[in-house]
Amino acid sequence: MESIKHTVFEDPTYLYVFLALVALAIGAVWYERRSRTLLACLAIPVALAGAAYLVARYVETDREQIIRLLNEMADDISAGSVDRVEDVLDDSFTGAYANKAAAVKAGREAIKTFKISKVLCLNPDVAVEGERATMHVTTMFDYVMDGQRGRASLVWDMRWVKRGDSWRLAWATRPEMGYMPFGKAPAVD
Repeated sequence: MESIKHTVFEDPTYLYVFLALVALAIGAVWYERRSRTLLACLAIPVALAGAAYLVARYVETDREQIIRLLNEMADDISAGSVDRVEDVLDDSFTGAYANKAAAVKAGREAIKTFKISKVLCLNPDVAVEGERATMHVTTMFDYVMDGQRGRASLVWDMRWVKRGDSWRLAWATRPEMGYMPFGKAPAVD
């Protein structure tokens, strides 16, 4: 069921390929018979592909919403703020940080201390189960510390909860960190 949901709502590439093959088959039969009915049938896979595009484009799944929120937080941190992070954190946030206020304070201090910029979330792995979701994600960011520029990566495990129509970050581990000088990691741009 999850693969069907992913194919229809998030990445309909395989569906497009299948519909293109169906259209090719109908086109081949039409070429042999030159029937108006078959010519009209060619519109069916095209219409289905259009419908699949519209559904994938305008329906946001829970997984897509969580990834969007994650990227919005990364963009906000890149801009030197944690306002969006504060909005997304659940009021009962816990984990490596005592509570929501402690996590926001740690974020502000990290941005100030390390002059963090260009935050990028790489390959977020999200598993949604009802009103809860788990995520494993690596973030990369540029920083300046003691006049030295560098790039660091953080590996996070997170738990999300659905509150009404929106997802909230409820728990996060203290991230594992690896430092690397510029030129040793892929560009964050």
